[in-house]
Amino acid sequence: MDYFTKLAQWRKVNPVVQTGKLMQFVPEESIYVYFRYDDSKTVMVILNANETSKELKTSRFMERIGIKKTGKDVISGQDVVLPDMKLDAWEVKVLEF
Repeated sequence: MDYFTKLAQWRKVNPVVQTGKLMQFVPEESIYVYFRYDDSKTVMVILNANETSKELKTSRFMERIGIKKTGKDVISGQDVVLPDMKLDAWEVKVLEF
């Protein structure tokens, strides 16, 4: 299944993406992060708009992440370890908490 098909199918069954509250953070080093959340779920969307890989320190997002140590990548289904994560050039990650 390709990336966009999988993302579209995931989006259909996750109302937090359509109706959840939105919290955006000021981009740093051309990395844009925002959250969609409600009482039951939090989704973090990360875009590395750089031509090189970067490391994202997630400590500045603790207001939304809380004490969680991992998030689930909605495309691969694998856990992503926090607090720091490596992002490839132009990579987009969507994580569920």
